[in-house]
Amino acid sequence: MKQGGLGDCWWLSVASALAEHPDRIKKIFKNYDQAKGVYEMEMFSQGLPTKVVIDDRLPVRGSSPTFAQQSANGAWWLPLLEKAAAKYWGTYEKMNGGNEGEAWFQLTGYPW
Repeated sequence: MKQGGLGDCWWLSVASALAEHPDRIKKIFKNYDQAKGVYEMEMFSQGLPTKVVIDDRLPVRGSSPTFAQQSANGAWWLPLLEKAAAKYWGTYEKMNGGNEGEAWFQLTGYPW
């Protein structure tokens, strides 16, 4: 994982831990409409499943994503998941600084 220009290491560390079990990441990604470039993901708010819908356009600086980067093997799941998390929190900037427990709760629904 490569962190971009955002102070969300607290959130990325949880996403990284979840990625050790790819089925857990796959459970977050619910639907993808390739023709529209739209992803539906399931996160949790106060322990309840919450749908977050994003498009596949990522903020860039030059030719690279501004925030989380694609993986060494070319996977884009992390920047897309980070975008959904930013939508959940309100903006990317609201993810600057945080608590790993909040990220676990958001991504899994398990209380911290």
